[in-house]
Amino acid sequence: MIYLNSKNKSEYGEILTRLIRERNMTQENFYKKLGITKPYFYEIISGKINPPPPDIQMKILKILNPIDEEKEKMMDIAARKRKELPADIIIFLENKSSELNKIRADSEYKEFLKQIVNEGE
Repeated sequence: MIYLNSKNKSEYGEILTRLIRERNMTQENFYKKLGITKPYFYEIISGKINPPPPDIQMKILKILNPIDEEKEKMMDIAARKRKELPADIIIFLENKSSELNKIRADSEYKEFLKQIVNEGE
């Protein structure tokens, strides 16, 4: 069995493996339940690849059920590494077109959009 020490783990991998341990799961049991392969799991843990996409992040949270603070931390780390919005925000906005309209109606957003559209002119 492969065990990575702290020096070989990414920030996301540290939290993920701690949560797996705290739930008295084996890493093998976890990645099989998640539906991913052993190599993919270890690449995530080590940081050789970015944290998983939003759908897998949500499945991880369902399996491990961390406290809200840890959920948000994991999603924020994943978003930063993936250069995306946090998974919860992506999913929320996908299902709430009214929230998109509120953002677009916001004067700060309108000014931001104007600045990025006019960049390079």
